[in-house]
Amino acid sequence: MAIPTLRALRTGFSRNVTMIGVARPGPANFSKSQPWLDDHIVYRSRSQAPELNRRRLVKKLRQERFDAALLLPNSLSTALIATLAQIPRRIGYARGGRSWLLTDRLAVPQSHGQLTPIPAIDYYLQLAEYMGCPSADREMVLSIDEHWHAQADQIWESVGFDVNVPTVIINNNVATCPIRLWSADRVTSFARKLVQHPEIQVLFHCAPNERAFANKLVKDADHPRIQSMARTEELPLELSMAVLSKAKVVVSTDSGVRALAVAANTKVVSLFGPTKPEWTLTYNQPEVVVRPENACKTCQKSPPRSNKANSRCQCMQQISVERVYREVIAQLREQRSISGLAA
Repeated sequence: MAIPTLRALRTGFSRNVTMIGVARPGPANFSKSQPWLDDHIVYRSRSQAPELNRRRLVKKLRQERFDAALLLPNSLSTALIATLAQIPRRIGYARGGRSWLLTDRLAVPQSHGQLTPIPAIDYYLQLAEYMGCPSADREMVLSIDEHWHAQADQIWESVGFDVNVPTVIINNNVATCPIRLWSADRVTSFARKLVQHPEIQVLFHCAPNERAFANKLVKDADHPRIQSMARTEELPLELSMAVLSKAKVVVSTDSGVRALAVAANTKVVSLFGPTKPEWTLTYNQPEVVVRPENACKTCQKSPPRSNKANSRCQCMQQISVERVYREVIAQLREQRSISGLAA
């Protein structure tokens, strides 16, 4: 969701301005495949070797003698790193008790003492505007090398899928906050219901650490047109981007994969339970947002005061298989990807 901001900065600054991305391996690998940054410095907070840890990162940044640091994360640690690295100008939002570490502080929109929901895309773009690089272009765009498209085709071949048959990709994974997940039995029931239609095949998306869960879903579903990416030896982020771009519809929890699918201009049905979609509104193809009709008992008793929810929240489990199924079929029909509807 920072892509529009990186694009605005690259367009607004001349090529005489060198833009270096500082990020953990995952985000760094993603942004390396995009054309906005000149180079990257990769680090892990507590790395031993070969990546930089925080201490070595500070030393590296100090040696590079940067003129400014634009801090997209709201964390105290990023502001502290930039300060210890003696970067003279440090721009970011005044949050997390870090105002004293910033030279340029942007106020966060609030109402009655609460943060006003603002889409992350717009939130980041305000930083670009402050830097003198305004932009009305809020579309997320992915650059995907043909190599990864070919690798995605190989996944279809390896699982016995026909590339001409509409594929629905299901992503029921999140990096954090497991209450954002749909229950495994609902996922398998949903996949089985989809393949009742003879023109639909289902692929479970997974990252390297999610192979076991994806394999279990495939085993429980027990259908030749329900498979996963898990059997693929390497699962880099670039491959996920290509795979998501091949789908007719992606059904995803509120996660980074959802944002990648939107950026690939794939039709997306997003499942939101405890989190508010207002924080991550996107501006590509309109996505379908599915939320529970009523908050769970936990959230009714104690409504979340921010975009974080009670660990006992059950809102995701209030989203029915039938409801998500109807939305996916509607999207496939709209694209004329399927003919009739199986009973």
